[in-house]
Amino acid sequence: MTRWAVQIAVALLLSLPMSLLAGQPADQDVIDTVEASIEVGLLENQSPFKINLAIDLPIIVSGMLVVGAPVYMGIDLDRDMRYLDPGQLNRIDRSVLGNWSTNAGAVSDGLLMTQVALPFLLNFIDVMGSESSDGLSGFGKDSLILLETLAVNCMAFNLTKFTVRRPRPYAYDPQHGLAEDDTYNASLSFFSGHASLVFSMATSYSYLFSKRHPDSPLVVPIWIGAHTLAAATAGLRVRAGKHFWSDVVTGAAVGSLIGFLVPFLHTREGPEDDLTGNLMVTPMFFEGGFGSSATWLF
Repeated sequence: MTRWAVQIAVALLLSLPMSLLAGQPADQDVIDTVEASIEVGLLENQSPFKINLAIDLPIIVSGMLVVGAPVYMGIDLDRDMRYLDPGQLNRIDRSVLGNWSTNAGAVSDGLLMTQVALPFLLNFIDVMGSESSDGLSGFGKDSLILLETLAVNCMAFNLTKFTVRRPRPYAYDPQHGLAEDDTYNASLSFFSGHASLVFSMATSYSYLFSKRHPDSPLVVPIWIGAHTLAAATAGLRVRAGKHFWSDVVTGAAVGSLIGFLVPFLHTREGPEDDLTGNLMVTPMFFEGGFGSSATWLF
């Protein structure tokens, strides 16, 4: 019986298949266990997820609608930044005041785009390089889960930002930021969308890889590497003067939670398992604001 284990050459960003031929086990229980594992796709490198387009597509569309809602609804966030009191900040957040680096901001933007795109690229290379049994179909399922992770995350931080409307650190020092960023963006500090996005993608892809290759020696390095890169991106947002520490810590926590829950709720432990149940997410728009509602019947 053939057993598959796939290793990714991290330095080259390539996935290489490696099959190990194991002897025929004498124990019938072991045979049954292996055959059950093959059935759910663990040893054949199938997608670990089961999707339901009737549920998943509305969630993705709802997330994208919420992202664009402030623009096409013309929500006014302008506020008077002249009377901000640093004394109202906690000691840790107050230590950020005075930070300003356009280079750090640019690098964090680049890292954000890289970390959003990289999971899709790595998964494609993995699926193609390891000759997975479900091929492009499996890649499509994995990609839909990654996209849904993005959508749910965008919905979460946009709803929070436009509800809380917290001034960014540079708003306390107009000579740095307000000359280059209008007061609309200056009141969207909590919580960090960059931190939330990169941590959600890091967690979602790490979870995906762990399920596709549960016995790979690269599982732990991928979890550590992905989250280290995400932490660096979050730190650069603070160095750039775009966020307080509480913004990026909250963003990291929310992103990690979403990055785990979305794929977890779609994980199939058996051929017919689907933990999402009858989940429906509906965007809501009303005069002067927007939101969303979620219903889960089980």
